[in-house]
Amino acid sequence: MSESNRKILIADDAHSIRVFISHFFAKAGHVILEADNGESAIFTAREFLPDLIILDINMPKLGGIDVLGVLRLDPQFDHSAILILTSERDTNIVKAAIEG
Repeated sequence: MSESNRKILIADDAHSIRVFISHFFAKAGHVILEADNGESAIFTAREFLPDLIILDINMPKLGGIDVLGVLRLDPQFDHSAILILTSERDTNIVKAAIEG
């Protein structure tokens, strides 16, 4: 896969955030996948095996930390870069995501 058409999953319950982030990646020629909750993020990730997964910590059904835990246990995502992107102010929650 060329560097200009990597699959990128953006998982955030805020539509405006997904649109904002996807704009920059789509402009660079990447394939954009979206999920508005944690369960959908896992389903979409398993179906499309994205190269990059961007997770919000606070999402309905399953939060980003829970999604991260599921994906880390699945060897099909060993190739995927996973980013946590959040506006969470509670440093304990952010620390838990980093330490995973």
